Amino acid sequence: MEIRKVHYLKEVVDRHQDAEISSFVARAEKMEDRARNCYEGIQTEMSSAKFVTMMVLDGLFVVELIRRFHDSNSRDGNDYIFKQNRNLMIIARDLLLLENQLPFFVLKRFSEMTTFSDFQIAAIRFFSIMVPELRIQENRGLGPNRDIKHLLHLVHNLCLSSPQESIISVQSSTVEQLDVEMGSPQEPNISVQSSSVPQVERWEKDLVKVSDVL
Repeated sequence: MEIRKVHYLKEVVDRHQDAEISSFVARAEKMEDRARNCYEGIQTEMSSAKFVTMMVLDGLFVVELIRRFHDSNSRDGNDYIFKQNRNLMIIARDLLLLENQLPFFVLKRFSEMTTFSDFQIAAIRFFSIMVPELRIQENRGLGPNRDIKHLLHLVHNLCLSSPQESIISVQSSTVEQLDVEMGSPQEPNISVQSSSVPQVERWEKDLVKVSDVL
């Protein structure tokens, strides 16, 4: 999956020729303090370089994944994620784990930088593969000014606003944490060998400047 994240990053940069990796890194650095404040116990546990790298790689992966789900024309024919519905189900489930949450404002900013204005609606459609009833809620949305903390919070709020009871099974311990700080993010494991992805050498150097994990 980590190689797939790097691949998605490369394709985002190639598609937006006016946006270098450095521009996403610079934006992530500006959001770092605000993003760190969304987590518990993360102020000193992860270096700035690793935290920024996590934001760029994981954030753009989520945005690009949802874009490809939303627009089939943007998919790579060799993208194994979309070859089987089971793959999408597994990833959708993992993206709703509390420990995998990224602040929603980070995802929104990256979606704006990649001209993906329909990100919130597309995210609702993406998670409807797990919770079909979300499609009913799609047109209602949550409003552009609603304070959405992360993707799990988005799905949870839509479920609560549904007239149906218990349309998604969420552990009570998770629900209780939705309105408080998120747990510590997972440190990115993005050790990618250049021989495995030789085409990334040109732009990989830009990310190496701000991270010691590539």
